[in-house]
Amino acid sequence: GAGFSAAVVEGGKLFMWGNGGSGALGAADSSTEDQSTPGLVELGGATVASVACGGKHSAAVTDDGKVYTWGSGFCGQLGHGNAESKAAPTLVEALASVSMKMVSCGETHNVALAADGGVYVWGLDVEGQLGLGASGHKALPTKVGGPLAEQQTVAVACGIGPGGPGHSAAITRDGKLYTWGMGRDG
Repeated sequence: GAGFSAAVVEGGKLFMWGNGGSGALGAADSSTEDQSTPGLVELGGATVASVACGGKHSAAVTDDGKVYTWGSGFCGQLGHGNAESKAAPTLVEALASVSMKMVSCGETHNVALAADGGVYVWGLDVEGQLGLGASGHKALPTKVGGPLAEQQTVAVACGIGPGGPGHSAAITRDGKLYTWGMGRDG
């Protein structure tokens, strides 16, 4: 992330450290203080499968396919339907009925992959980085249509742009790469 780091260790425990100013460290006491040593992040007893760090927010997928987010939410990048920030990991209710496989965080947006190959996006969308056309903010996860709706996606990623929006990418089972968003630098 922007000044902070995360690691998932054996047994699915999540540790974070660095700049806590935005609440991106998911501290148990909802602190926004900096942390120079790795601190355990609790997700209600869930086992963490993967974690992603964005500009000032973080997201994790648990082994049972749930997505939790925390940190700055000013562009809706936490996926809770509003622009509120959360210092503690909070379940993304809009994805609770979908088994998720992975999530990637950009500066102010996210791309997530469902176990069935569906791609979901949310957050800031001023350069088309959500793949929905320039739509402003999407504070709730939205499934991507278009060419990806016809594909079996196996991986997703976000890139952080120079000073802002960034771009997104997806790889399909047959090896095709799809990209969208800010293309200013090629």
